Amino acid sequence: MSEGEAGAKPLANVVLRGAVMMVALRFALRGIGLVSVFFTARLLTPADFGVLGTSAIVLGLFAILQSVGIGDALVRLRKLDADHVHTAWTINLIASLAVSACVWVTAPFAARVLEEPALVAVLRWQAFTPTLMALVSPGTMTFLRDFAFRKEFVLKVFQKVVVVVCVVTGAFLTRSYWGLVWGTMTGTALTVVMTYVLYPYRPRLSLAKHRDFLGFSFWTMMFSLASYAARVVDEVVVRRMVSTQVFGLYHTSRDLSRTLVSEMVAPASAALLPGLARLQDEPARFARAAQHMVGAGAIVAVAAGLGVSATAEEITGLLLGPKWAGAAAILQITAIGVAGQTLAGLHRSILIPLSKQHWSAALWALRAAVLAAVCVPAGAYGGVLAVAAAFAVTSVLMTILDYTLIFGHLGRPTAPVAIFLRPMLAGAAMMGVLALLPAGLPLLLSAVLKVAVGALTYTLVLWGAWFLAGRPNGAETALLHRLPARIGRLFLPRKQAAA
Repeated sequence: MSEGEAGAKPLANVVLRGAVMMVALRFALRGIGLVSVFFTARLLTPADFGVLGTSAIVLGLFAILQSVGIGDALVRLRKLDADHVHTAWTINLIASLAVSACVWVTAPFAARVLEEPALVAVLRWQAFTPTLMALVSPGTMTFLRDFAFRKEFVLKVFQKVVVVVCVVTGAFLTRSYWGLVWGTMTGTALTVVMTYVLYPYRPRLSLAKHRDFLGFSFWTMMFSLASYAARVVDEVVVRRMVSTQVFGLYHTSRDLSRTLVSEMVAPASAALLPGLARLQDEPARFARAAQHMVGAGAIVAVAAGLGVSATAEEITGLLLGPKWAGAAAILQITAIGVAGQTLAGLHRSILIPLSKQHWSAALWALRAAVLAAVCVPAGAYGGVLAVAAAFAVTSVLMTILDYTLIFGHLGRPTAPVAIFLRPMLAGAAMMGVLALLPAGLPLLLSAVLKVAVGALTYTLVLWGAWFLAGRPNGAETALLHRLPARIGRLFLPRKQAAA
């Protein structure tokens, strides 16, 4: 879709349609990923996942060098030409080479600090992956700017399928974490080749437009550093406290939280940024659109976070198997914290079009500092579950603070109440009803029952509270507009249904 075509349609429709497509993408990716977890969790042990989880902490740190915000900068540019694309590809390649070199050189030091000898060999193999990923066709970098969500969908699903097939095959052949390492690398290399088949675009080394990226990239890197710290501080605390086996339980629980909760909400950010970028000069519409999208994100995040928390035993029992019994109690807590952090991730797409990406970096740095201040003593005095609880409570409270500050700046100081009140009421009602269900049922039956009863309760209470509030034009309205017109007209006031 061209920029002109996008501008001709109501922006909310374009953004929400993109958000729906990106959510569908994440559903597809995570559904495929859960298939991988189902098999690899039975082929490998928690200790194997502990080694890979520890390496992920290190890779995440150095990936900050690669997170220079090239994709977001391309979306934000008012005019784009071929030199911009070539420059973006070149900068990304240079950053990726730097990441690969840093991972290779510092592998022994990381192994000592995190007390995991196996890290040296693992990281030196994984060091090649960032550079492989940077070699993809430059044509893929413009998808979000052009609202080409369908192309993004096809590419990402293909990539995930290839990597999962390689990973499961590797785990079956080696019965160790090396199967995951080599399988991921093989899948990545095959994906790079396929991007040039599907989206041919011959790359050219160029820095002709580097000035259009440098200032933006600095604050993107600061944001990446701060958000990385906020997202791993609890895992680092636990890694330093416990064995690789126990850390494998904690890391896998956190990873499941990201899979089952984050991927329900985070995709909206990809569609939100290009949509809001077109409203930079219309403050009132910008603030309203931002509130509606964050509100829709809150509805999904609360439902997903509390839903996963309530079904943690069923999820770990069915998906991971009997070797992972200790993961349920951790997942029950961390799912709530991950929901809070994921919703906070949307605010960067609000602040970038306002040229306030430094705000986002500052808010995530504050979050990281507060999390460190509470997780370290929690681990010292209460153990692993206390760290998980500190992470969950702090993440939710900091997210509320973030949006209170942001919408206060946008001239909508009461927006956080509209965003959080009804989803929280619906979530509390859902958890209360689920607590009344009988215990001791077979896992599959219990999971189906909890999902059905929980979804029905959450939906009825949410829409009931919206009706009692007078059906205000907000997140619920935006979501109803995504339903077939006949259904939407049953719930929307006449003026909103015609909008």
